[in-house]
Amino acid sequence: MPIRLIPPPLSLVLCAAPAIAVMGSSAQAMPPAAPSRLPQDHGAVLPVPDERTDLKSRSDPGGADDARWEGYYLDPERGPAPFAAEYERWFGDTRRPARYGRAALELAGVLAVGTTYYWIVSDPNKQDWDYINIKDRSLNVEVKFDNNMFRTNFLLHPLAGTMSYWLSRANGLDVYQASAASLLSSAAFEFLLEWLEKPSINDLVATPIGGVAAGEFFFHLGDYLNSAWGHDNVMQRVLAYSVGVPQGIHSAMDGTDAPLGARDALGYSAAYWHRFSVGYGIADVANDRGDHGTLRDLLFEAKLVAMPGFLRPGRFSVDFK
Repeated sequence: MPIRLIPPPLSLVLCAAPAIAVMGSSAQAMPPAAPSRLPQDHGAVLPVPDERTDLKSRSDPGGADDARWEGYYLDPERGPAPFAAEYERWFGDTRRPARYGRAALELAGVLAVGTTYYWIVSDPNKQDWDYINIKDRSLNVEVKFDNNMFRTNFLLHPLAGTMSYWLSRANGLDVYQASAASLLSSAAFEFLLEWLEKPSINDLVATPIGGVAAGEFFFHLGDYLNSAWGHDNVMQRVLAYSVGVPQGIHSAMDGTDAPLGARDALGYSAAYWHRFSVGYGIADVANDRGDHGTLRDLLFEAKLVAMPGFLRPGRFSVDFK
């Protein structure tokens, strides 16, 4: 039955983005005048082009002053700042040493939770039980596509992959190691812990890929929400121990705080560019039979860019690793 959307007399769409005005201005507003000299890593100094008159020369690739900004960006509080040093402090390999043992234990905990749920809520899974016992399974290893509920295949499995990836990254593993950990965790669940059924091809794909996509975002969100540690308020501490709980717990265990540096308008690290928005919508719907109903829509959008100086004047680059 076709459904047509009938705009209500008064539609309500709310957008609350406390950080948009602050972060969105970096590409438009003219920052304060830069200091007259630009420090170099080896101790030498170079003159900095005047901020009020030479913005064009820095935005123009052919400008004569471009070389002076190579590897630097303009921080509105500190003036010219070296990109590589700031990036390394926040996102480099030296900030968080790899803790493989703790990562393995935490991923085992994720598998334990998933396995417990699988056997306790067993009725939806019994339709996929292909083997009589574990001996039958060991002699017949095959894979298949399953047709489990949408909630199981595309919410719970990617959620497990997200936690496996996120915990791996929070323990100092890089993107490739954390991706491999999420993949191996998914394979262990499919081939070993769900031993009464054939491993699912779609679960082996959706779990690690969904885990990488969502896990990398939540890893950086956790770092961002923990970046006020040591000078935070009650709400920031609540967010650190809820949304950013892996990093919050690890920081408490290891006795480490976020690197010192410039803060944004929300009190968190300015090494991240971010934009958060919340929206709500309402509309009337009707079909050809004259049935009416109300649709409500709730939207939360979050964007994070792990790059100091993003959208600020300067010349710098970083390779994905």
